[in-house]
Amino acid sequence: MDLNSHYEGTHAFDLADHGFTIYPAALNIIWGKDGRYWKLPKEKDQAELVQVSWLEVTGCCDKVKPNTTYEVEFELKLTPDAFGFNELPLYFMVKWGSKNKWKKIYLTKEAIDESTGTYCVPNNLTIDTAGSESDKKLCFGLYEVWSGKWKGGLIIKKGMPKYAKYLRDVVANKVHWLLTNNMALVNILWRNHKMEEATWKDEKEMNSKYSFMFSTPEIYAEGMNDLCGKELKYPGF
Repeated sequence: MDLNSHYEGTHAFDLADHGFTIYPAALNIIWGKDGRYWKLPKEKDQAELVQVSWLEVTGCCDKVKPNTTYEVEFELKLTPDAFGFNELPLYFMVKWGSKNKWKKIYLTKEAIDESTGTYCVPNNLTIDTAGSESDKKLCFGLYEVWSGKWKGGLIIKKGMPKYAKYLRDVVANKVHWLLTNNMALVNILWRNHKMEEATWKDEKEMNSKYSFMFSTPEIYAEGMNDLCGKELKYPGF
């Protein structure tokens, strides 16, 4: 590989309510400086893949919070003349210290958001920042480097390391005690730990009634304290 043909990102990011937004100009793109293969972004513009056989786009963020679960997503689109992605999967990876996870997905019609024409992928690729690690950076990327086949027409709009939705998976529904007349504590999966936490039978209804529970840990704690009228202490705070 010609190292002069690779694009090194600015590593800049925008703070957002959901966590971070990282635009393509901040990402490292293999072959990104070669116009035959990529149309490079400017500031917050999207990056467009013309064609490559080696697809590798990576980023990092060093401002993550300790003891927090992050979910990594990319917002992608395909151009009308895109090729190669029907039969080839994309691999998404996330790493913090010695911890790493990956997922494989296909950009199928079923995965697209028809209202925007975009893919927000992958789903539920999470990693937690609990523990002591010498390297505090959260690193992530998307890859298709193993097939050796050519593909093109992929648009990268942004990457989003964001706070994981705390109330995603109910793992037990036994009521322990009533917090209010409308809510009860049950065991749920939260930051990869089973613990007592407020939930609702239907997640959408819960989100509409108590949106702070799907926000950051700080907003969650503040909302719970306001709701109950007292200082609440939960594991992880």
